[in-house]
Amino acid sequence: MIFKLFDMIVAAIIALLGVNVPGPTIQPTASQSNATTVQPQPTGTKVTSTPATPTPTVPVPKTIGGATLPADAHPATDADLQKFMHNEWISTAYKKASLNFYESTRFILKGNELDSRQANGNNATPNDVGFIPDDARSFTGIPVCNTAVSWAAFEKNVMQVYWGPMTEKACGDETLLDEDIMKHFSSRPSLYFNADATYVYVQGGGTISEWKYNEHPTPKASK
Repeated sequence: MIFKLFDMIVAAIIALLGVNVPGPTIQPTASQSNATTVQPQPTGTKVTSTPATPTPTVPVPKTIGGATLPADAHPATDADLQKFMHNEWISTAYKKASLNFYESTRFILKGNELDSRQANGNNATPNDVGFIPDDARSFTGIPVCNTAVSWAAFEKNVMQVYWGPMTEKACGDETLLDEDIMKHFSSRPSLYFNADATYVYVQGGGTISEWKYNEHPTPKASK
């Protein structure tokens, strides 16, 4: 009786304390123990800079000439000259050079100063007749480096240039090109056009220069 009572007391204490009987221990497998933990890598956008491409230097030609007349070239007609005298034409040899007649004006006498009809400056052409005719048209674009507003008159397809006063700054290779251009246009050159009048060919001074019609001319006939 005493022992039975003792067993009941021990059982009650065990139940009260919640003692658990240890179960079997689970050992990790070999694959689990040798597994390598992979840490997540930070993500982000790698910015790479592209070096700027330098602007290529356009070489200055020694001459504005060197072109040849195409098979469909013809002497300038009245219609060709009308287009020529009211638009801008870009040199195919050097794009900084242009014959800019866009918004060109006729030569107008200033008051009663008859001397204003004379070609001004030291750059008057050697074959200059001395007076600028009333139907001469103003143009810019050449010379390339030094700025000038000059005039041109036409007799059929022959062009007579009257150089106006111009700046006299040093321009390196462009100075030599300007000398070539002035010699070319001071020789009373002849004008030829291709079939659709999109190119004009200036023949003078022993060479031919080629100029392309510019659909988007520089305003006010200025450089």
